Amino acid sequence: MHIFRLCLLGACAGTNGCSETVAACEGVLCGALPPAITFQMLDGIDGGTVPGARVNGLDCSAVCPGQLADGGLVEQAGTFEFTADAPGYVDLRFEVVVPIAAPVVGQCCPVPFVPQHRDVALTPL
Repeated sequence: MHIFRLCLLGACAGTNGCSETVAACEGVLCGALPPAITFQMLDGIDGGTVPGARVNGLDCSAVCPGQLADGGLVEQAGTFEFTADAPGYVDLRFEVVVPIAAPVVGQCCPVPFVPQHRDVALTPL
């Protein structure tokens, strides 16, 4: 599920996603947050693609967003655990830390985290 953000009069200050300049942000449709984590699945020997690769049981044959085991996207800061697997490869358990983003003065629609990209190399059996 994507989180959509809309700044309304009086609701744009502080941590709601808009800057303290309420008048400038009033009515701004912020849109969906980007995924906090993206993965690229790679063969640990030759760096090629990994057919049938999955992260937390969900398809990730090339580049995919970080998804929780229930299928929800990671759209916030925090520490998240993942399991990557594919037929003919050793399973890999790992975690990704998504840091909180520093506030940007005057920005109506800041992203509250620093997006992370991970190349995940799976080792063939």
